[in-house]
Amino acid sequence: MSKEKFNTPDLTLKNNLSNARGKQQWNVLLSLVEKYNKKDLTNITTNKFDEDIWEPSAHHSKLYLPIKFNEILQLSAAYPFKVFLKIYAVYCLEELRMSFSTVGIKVSSIKNIFAPIIMSLQEPILKAERDYEWLTLGELTAGDIYSIITQCSPDKCPHALLDSLNTIEIAQSFPDLAIFCSGFITPWQEDNMSLEKWKAHYNSSVGNILKRKPYSALSDESVSQIVKVAMPFIENISIEPGSGIMLSDKDKELPLIQLLDQIKTLSHKNKQFNYTNLPSIVYREPDFKNCIEKHKSFLSSINHDVKPYLREDSRNFYNQTPTAKFYTELFAKAQQAAIWIVLLTTGLRNVDMRALTESSLVYSQKLNIWFIKAKILKTKNTIFIPAGQACVQAMKLLNYLRYSKNCPCLIQNKVFTFSLKEIPHEQLEVRSCATLNRKIKVFAQFYNIDVETVSESDDEYTSHCVRATLAGFIGRNSTLSILILKRLFGHSNFIMPEQYIRHNRLVQQKRAEILNEMHSEIAFEIAKSIANDEIAGPKSAELKKGAQRLKSQIRLKNESLNESDVHKALTTQLYEILMDDILEEQTHTLLTPMAVICMRATNQSSDSPCTSKENRVQRDSLGISRTMFNVLQQLPNPSQCVGIDCPDALATRTHSMPLLEQFDWYTNVYRYCTGKNNNNCAEDAQHFMNTYYPIIKANNLIVEAELFKKKYGAVLFKLFKDKREDGYFDS
Repeated sequence: MSKEKFNTPDLTLKNNLSNARGKQQWNVLLSLVEKYNKKDLTNITTNKFDEDIWEPSAHHSKLYLPIKFNEILQLSAAYPFKVFLKIYAVYCLEELRMSFSTVGIKVSSIKNIFAPIIMSLQEPILKAERDYEWLTLGELTAGDIYSIITQCSPDKCPHALLDSLNTIEIAQSFPDLAIFCSGFITPWQEDNMSLEKWKAHYNSSVGNILKRKPYSALSDESVSQIVKVAMPFIENISIEPGSGIMLSDKDKELPLIQLLDQIKTLSHKNKQFNYTNLPSIVYREPDFKNCIEKHKSFLSSINHDVKPYLREDSRNFYNQTPTAKFYTELFAKAQQAAIWIVLLTTGLRNVDMRALTESSLVYSQKLNIWFIKAKILKTKNTIFIPAGQACVQAMKLLNYLRYSKNCPCLIQNKVFTFSLKEIPHEQLEVRSCATLNRKIKVFAQFYNIDVETVSESDDEYTSHCVRATLAGFIGRNSTLSILILKRLFGHSNFIMPEQYIRHNRLVQQKRAEILNEMHSEIAFEIAKSIANDEIAGPKSAELKKGAQRLKSQIRLKNESLNESDVHKALTTQLYEILMDDILEEQTHTLLTPMAVICMRATNQSSDSPCTSKENRVQRDSLGISRTMFNVLQQLPNPSQCVGIDCPDALATRTHSMPLLEQFDWYTNVYRYCTGKNNNNCAEDAQHFMNTYYPIIKANNLIVEAELFKKKYGAVLFKLFKDKREDGYFDS
């Protein structure tokens, strides 16, 4: 098939195809429809096969959106494609064991992106009137598929479409789908590539497939403002385990609870009145008016005074009474506040938030702690999230605000209405991510809070951004953030927690602050050691000369300074020089496992003692000459540090204490084994020698002790001569 056909509108179907073959195809098609109409689909959907909307069955979460087939292909000739798509959905659900939501995404991508293009072709691919022949998807070449993909606009992001086409390629081996897609081949199969590898090639060459951006965290200021206005809704709700998720008798004295209880009581008393006049009747009731007056300060604290909601009506009955909006907004805001608190304290995904029920809040008598028991729909596992006081209070409020106790979901579409009619569960369940996102946005907008993300592109926020916010907070305040997030978020690996942290600008800033503090600390300690002449090793001579020059310059500039002032000024200047070198990455300044500081200049490209062996092996394996290799910057390898033998090594009194301790150990070995000064051997060392002397002899540790003492004696003498007796460091 030629590529040009993709730009040709569908004018007529080809009528020159064999009617006999067409009748055979339609007989097979109708027999498949009859077969699947009789098939038990109760594990998949509550609907029949021939229905165009499939609601999820009890085996799937009711929060999943239905799979809709009625929005596609209004042409009567599109019936073969519709049947194909339904059998394809059954195949994915039953044979491939995909989740209901995943199949819904696949069906949507095919019907919204792929099907319209196929239906626009002149060739009757899965398109025919009754008893006329159609062509299978196998009629499309890999080049045709590529052309279809390139027609997708970037805003449609054909990631899901590519995955769906990949599944069609697999599905053609299924007997019931062979009549629709036998011979179907994708561009990646023709190129003998995996889909992921082909995506990467396509993305780099065409740039049509959008990269998924990580969710950005909310700014600290935004979170602070949200918490400030949300907390009054849940404050003072008791969290004693005795009442579980239900409110206690004490809670019924709280302003918000009293107001809703009064309204519900009065509403039930006045069932004969309608939605328009009932709010006015309720407001005129003495008990309710007293309740409003009693809790004026609370209503003011949540910015919900009665005055803005009062009617201005010529009819006396309605004039100066609140509209129904006063009541519905009050309790809607209470629900939205509770949602914000739960999101901020648990980091639950949107779909998992919507799946919370009254049994999700549990108390452990053994551990004396509240937990959120959450079934994670993405990973199909159940996690227990420790719930603090605010989270427990918010969960209890969500439970109280439920429109219908018959619907188990804590977050329902309706919270309060003067209509007392029973509403079906499916209308109360929040089944769309957008609905929950809208609830949290409406809350922020009501309080004029401009919720900002920390992304440079200022992306619009969603509930998943709150998840990223919690991850960032933990990342900034715990060294065990990866482990905590893996458990808290129910991740199956350590990659996803790192993704949440690594892309968070607030975490990046915090890590930069910690790094700067570490740099500042080591720079000051080195500066102080140089100024106090408490350094030794190959690098010390160069640093001492520099310090002397600085000291002379300080004295020349101000001859009135005493020795103490000169010393202080010298330390400060040395610190500033070292910090500049570190921040501008002129020196590495690493404390190595050998208790020396590596002061290697970053512009050195020749092999250092700690990398020479490793670099030689790498050069040999790559076949690169040493001259070419040395052009590249070579990083030191602290794990292979050779200690004081390195020309870039600096030993200081502060950092090289472990060397002194090791020297003491070898000294004790040497003295014991050679019989010199046995009486000076420490008691615990003496016991060690007595016990392990045969091992020491067998491993020739005497020679090792002699070498260590000879190697480090002079350096340690310069640093610690006041801490040991005369002659202690002599080899």
